[in-house]
Amino acid sequence: MEKLQLLLRFLGERKEFNLPQNLLIISDTGMGEWYCLDFNQCNIEGEPLVIVYNSSFEPDEQECEVVANDFGGFLLSLVKEELDY
Repeated sequence: MEKLQLLLRFLGERKEFNLPQNLLIISDTGMGEWYCLDFNQCNIEGEPLVIVYNSSFEPDEQECEVVANDFGGFLLSLVKEELDY
């Protein structure tokens, strides 16, 4: 997908799902949820945590699950998961 298409998709999803400004979508889970970087929750190095955001709940009703301490850890877990298949 071209960069402009990615940006338009991201902005559309942010508006459609009322995504809070502190979250940046990085991927979907395949089950109606999003993996997001949460810039309101950072590790000791200042990197945002990776959380799961459920778009069927309002932002103030969210109980976001932290799935990785940083983006690098998130990517590593995806690679390991693929290698296990």
